[in-house]
Amino acid sequence: MKLTCATYNVHKIDDQWPWTNTRRDAVVEQIVEAAPDVIGLNEVTHKKTAPVSMRDTLMVALPARYHRTFPVGIEPEGSTHLNEIVYNNDTIAPLEGADHSGVWELRPLDNRGQPVFASWQRFEDRRTGERFVFAVCHLSVDGYADDATRADQADYLLRQLAAVKNGQPVIVVGDFNSHHGHTLDGPRVAMEEANMADAFDVAPLRDNLQYASGNGGTNPPKQNAGRVGYHLDHIYVGKGVSCQRWTQQVRLDADGRYSEPFASNHNLIRAVLTM
Repeated sequence: MKLTCATYNVHKIDDQWPWTNTRRDAVVEQIVEAAPDVIGLNEVTHKKTAPVSMRDTLMVALPARYHRTFPVGIEPEGSTHLNEIVYNNDTIAPLEGADHSGVWELRPLDNRGQPVFASWQRFEDRRTGERFVFAVCHLSVDGYADDATRADQADYLLRQLAAVKNGQPVIVVGDFNSHHGHTLDGPRVAMEEANMADAFDVAPLRDNLQYASGNGGTNPPKQNAGRVGYHLDHIYVGKGVSCQRWTQQVRLDADGRYSEPFASNHNLIRAVLTM
């Protein structure tokens, strides 16, 4: 079975990043270009105090084949890390019920005492009938100070997934706020101990690896100064899943600068997988 998956932190609504029609359309273009069967989104603002729901307006603007999941358990409305799972209804279908989806508050809290969350969903491929588990998370944001905390949060997530996967392949995506350059790349340590591999590390083909996935909304583009794997956003794959190609989507102008306006302060990461 072949599956295209992606992860994208679309950045929440704030004073610097208002949710205009222009930004919404730019996010939609990124997702449509990636053409994922399933994508995990971070920071999709949806709360009564926000001027507009990013989630609702985004889903209306996406092609009709894209649906969002309704996991059992609701991430708090005020969470700035709100995660969403969006899928191509033509190719895969979510299974319904508490045994097939959910939202977890990951432990421990971050250094500011704020909770972080993960959403998960079991899918069935409409073409082959094969099933897999997909999860999206957004781990603590406080730089190097939260390295150990992120390791524990990733370990907590993996223990929850182990209890629900039923021997099926697992894919975990999201903004892990960590990379090879950290003294302790906590999430990677936890993932590797659970036999989960970063798609970036195992893909024979990689596109645009020289750019940092956290683009900061700035030009010229942040680059990795010849170092690889300095990305905050990851796609981890479990046993029985291999990665054919890893791609970081970037749109550059003739001068090698990011095309503006920015859709987000992160770049979309895409992986073509086989199970």
